[in-house]
Amino acid sequence: MKRALCLLLSLLFLLSLAACSQTQPEETKPETPQAESQTTTEIVSEPEPEPEKPITASDINVQRQDSSKKDSSGQVICEHYYDLVVVKGESEVAAAINAAFQADYEEFLSKNNEVEQYLSEGFQPTPDAPFFFTVEAEVTNTEDNVLSVLYCEKWYMGGTSNISYRGLTFDLESGKPLNMEDAFPLSSTTVLDCVKNTLSYYIYQNNLSLDTSEELLQPESYCIQNRQLVLCFDSYTLGRDGTTIICPITLGGQMKTAAEQRSMLQKNEWIGFWCASEDNGQVSRLVMDMSFETDGSCSVAFGFLETEFDFVGTGTYQLSDDHILTMNLSISDVYEESESYDATYQFEVFSGNDESILIQPTDDNSLYGQSKGSTVLIIPYDTFFS
Repeated sequence: MKRALCLLLSLLFLLSLAACSQTQPEETKPETPQAESQTTTEIVSEPEPEPEKPITASDINVQRQDSSKKDSSGQVICEHYYDLVVVKGESEVAAAINAAFQADYEEFLSKNNEVEQYLSEGFQPTPDAPFFFTVEAEVTNTEDNVLSVLYCEKWYMGGTSNISYRGLTFDLESGKPLNMEDAFPLSSTTVLDCVKNTLSYYIYQNNLSLDTSEELLQPESYCIQNRQLVLCFDSYTLGRDGTTIICPITLGGQMKTAAEQRSMLQKNEWIGFWCASEDNGQVSRLVMDMSFETDGSCSVAFGFLETEFDFVGTGTYQLSDDHILTMNLSISDVYEESESYDATYQFEVFSGNDESILIQPTDDNSLYGQSKGSTVLIIPYDTFFS
């Protein structure tokens, strides 16, 4: 009995020890709410591209692509080369202009087979009389953000030699080709009319027996040289060889002040030359003899070219500081003495390097065949009839 009691007490003691050894659960502390993390996205702006460097004359090179033929002794018997114009730089403008120059070069290369054919068919060029197919390029303008190149193409393969001229002109800000009407600070009507008058005058001065239709009086291409419009022509257009003709229209506006123009007008007797388009599509050529005195008086006579003057007039003139020439005239009909009338003619005087034009500013009191924007090419009397 005592033994059983001892065992029971021992068991109870062990149970109490086990209960005391158990770990009490830790008191759970309330979590401190964490502030929500805020993600800040930093906006990094891309740097603005640097503006393209303007193209200048120093960026333009002429590289001769030479494939001339030589005989066994090393003497050139066929000159065959092309001047390729290259604009330096990686800009889009340079790329666009270079693509146009490359296209012109490839047109030249397309005629290589023709050259080889001439050389292989028994034609005998010699160092003393070599054949030639060449294109020479001259950069004629880089001012006023305008690039212009004049090409001279020469051809001789044993028969008749030919010389042709053409031009390429580009806007250096966009890289796009420039039409003749868009390159100058005048209306397209004025530019085209001045071209027509200049060409008709050239035909007259050189005694060319050519049709004077509207279609003829247009250049095949143009360039700008010394800031002045130059018309370019192929072979057999205004003669056997091509030619270039200066037209008194310039980049950037007037080349003379009003005071210089007054002195110019008073210095010479002048012939004004212009064309009138007729209903049959032909072009009539007219002239106006003009003299301007220092006392403000003037005299005129005008009519069709190569006939007697139809009208004569005297009166006064003024040339304002904004280049407007006003002539107040009393005019008489040469063939009808009783027919006389008063007239006021106004023109804007636009001067190029050596010659000038009169621009009709309105449709009022215009000369025969003239309207707003039409032009009269004025030439010193002695030059006109030389």
